[in-house]
Amino acid sequence: MSDGKVHGVFTQTLLSALDGGASHPVRGDITAGTLKSYLFGNFAKFLNPADIGNPDVPQEPDVFFKGDEDQFVIASRPRVTFPLTIQLPAGVMGRRVKVLDGADKLKEVDATTAAGPTWMVPLPRGTYLIEVEGDAKLVRIEVSGTGPQNVSL
Repeated sequence: MSDGKVHGVFTQTLLSALDGGASHPVRGDITAGTLKSYLFGNFAKFLNPADIGNPDVPQEPDVFFKGDEDQFVIASRPRVTFPLTIQLPAGVMGRRVKVLDGADKLKEVDATTAAGPTWMVPLPRGTYLIEVEGDAKLVRIEVSGTGPQNVSL
């Protein structure tokens, strides 16, 4: 695995989840619900490329929980963010660029006036939209919680 140790895909995904990837984006705690969501959303990202699509290799984990998944807290930790680097084209310099929460009715999470070729925004795991002032299109991104990510506008 990427950490240099020998273990399975489920273990690697679980370790990444417990290391903060499965943290609730606002509270920071890891619940049965956030863990389940992380495991299903990221399991395939830890598969060996040769195993993707192989019918003999599980493509998602087996996860079962009875009860209220959001009430069962597995770990309490501070809110975890992951660096998102946004590549800004020359045409947006001097314009306002906003990151909107895709799950919270487009609430503004962060904003800047574009002054360079990149903008780094620390974000918790979740779905976001990037909006450039004067452009009609929104760019949708998913912060997976597996580490730093890059996106180009």
